[in-house]
Amino acid sequence: MQKTKSLLPLSLAVALVVVTLVRSRAKSEIEWSDSFLVMDTVAEIHIWSDRHLGFESLRDSILEEMVWLEKLLEMGRVTVRRSGRSDIPDEVERLIELSDSAFHLTRGLFDPTVGSVTRLWDFSLNATPPHPDSIRNALNLVGLDRFMAGKICDDVVLDFGGIAKGYAADCAIDFLRRVGCPRAIINIGGDLSILGKRKDKKPWRIAIRHPRCDSFIGYLDVYECAIATSGDYERFFIYNGKRYHHIIDPRDGMPASRCQSVTVVANSAWLADALATALFVMGPEEGSKLASELEGVDAVFVFAEGESVLVTDGLKGRFKRIDKE
Repeated sequence: MQKTKSLLPLSLAVALVVVTLVRSRAKSEIEWSDSFLVMDTVAEIHIWSDRHLGFESLRDSILEEMVWLEKLLEMGRVTVRRSGRSDIPDEVERLIELSDSAFHLTRGLFDPTVGSVTRLWDFSLNATPPHPDSIRNALNLVGLDRFMAGKICDDVVLDFGGIAKGYAADCAIDFLRRVGCPRAIINIGGDLSILGKRKDKKPWRIAIRHPRCDSFIGYLDVYECAIATSGDYERFFIYNGKRYHHIIDPRDGMPASRCQSVTVVANSAWLADALATALFVMGPEEGSKLASELEGVDAVFVFAEGESVLVTDGLKGRFKRIDKE
């Protein structure tokens, strides 16, 4: 398949840069940070190196790829027409393949075809839930297994909101690894991909946001890995005293209700991103069992009532809760 780029002018994208910082650290290590608006969120680049790597050029290359991916996905969604998948760009096909892997790992609870349902939901301040009949009709177009087998004949909306930022973070880290960057963190709206170890050999300390207040519920000590969080606090509205948020259960088309947030640690950001969505839908009991079955995967669950936290075995001793101190 041909890679056909359709992107905003790079000069316009670079104009969105918020802050750039270059400073020297102990032992001549250079720390360089940058942040910009892309994929409907804030993306941050942090690089540590013993030599100047041409940071601005690296930034421009990463930003260009992210802006192009954002444009390609039309704010996270792609509609596949009745004509089939023959004209899908390579990167969208790659996201479909990764989504298919996540679909099977999560027993169907990570499913981008839920886009036919999520497009019915409006999460603005004064929104109301879609009509139940509309949700029931849209659920007829949900089922990645049926989509892959060509059994859904109508136009299908693929919502990559649960995987695209992680995929972009992985691509950025792969690029930095290829150009010889020793240590870096890419953060796209809370989806992190970490390259290398700290120079002092200590773990990276990553804070986890509290789902209900402007503070942190705890932090993780990790090494080279990827981390993603799904929570009910970023896009939501309150209707008749009930919170409706953007993490939709593909089985019934309604917001999942078993967690306030789930943070996943995995070997790749696309997988952490997808699993955070699926484990949120599953809830702490079922989700922790699945995480324990997957190699290199661990998770922190904040229960629906907000008081209880469940940490899988691989993170015990590496997660510290701080909101109770």
